[in-house]
Amino acid sequence: MTALQSGLRPREPRVKVVVPCRMNVNGAWSDACIHNVSSRGLLVAGAKGAPAVGSYVDIRRGSLVMIGRVMWQKDRFFGVRVQDKVNARALVAEPRGRRKASRDGSEVSRSARALAHEGNVARRVERSRAIAAAFQSSLLVLGGGGAAVFVALEVYEALAAPMETVRQAMGG
Repeated sequence: MTALQSGLRPREPRVKVVVPCRMNVNGAWSDACIHNVSSRGLLVAGAKGAPAVGSYVDIRRGSLVMIGRVMWQKDRFFGVRVQDKVNARALVAEPRGRRKASRDGSEVSRSARALAHEGNVARRVERSRAIAAAFQSSLLVLGGGGAAVFVALEVYEALAAPMETVRQAMGG
């Protein structure tokens, strides 16, 4: 409610993905990896760093082409506002396009290894986050159950003496 009162729009939901792609900045192609998608934006990590804020980029995955402008950058990560809407499902389902090998073959394999490693790291991070959330939930359930048992025992002890007195007064 406070976001509506202050005039700010709520942030559009992001879809987390790990999608290798190719990126063209000022005529120079390089490898990149898309990490999350909204309908009009992408979080991208460049294999050779991030382009300057304000740069226009051409990002391709198979037959999909996304043209956008770099809105922010930090280290090798940067945000791109794209001109056309992005469909996250189509982006993930799109097969990776064929790529020409470099003359000595080393750059392509090094980039492929770097992107594969980045994908593995992202998957491990997500798996760790899920395990941590499950562990946290189980601790809360166990802690709540333990507190409930403790309260029940205290209530029983507090009521046991008066109830015994009532039972004896009634002749039982």
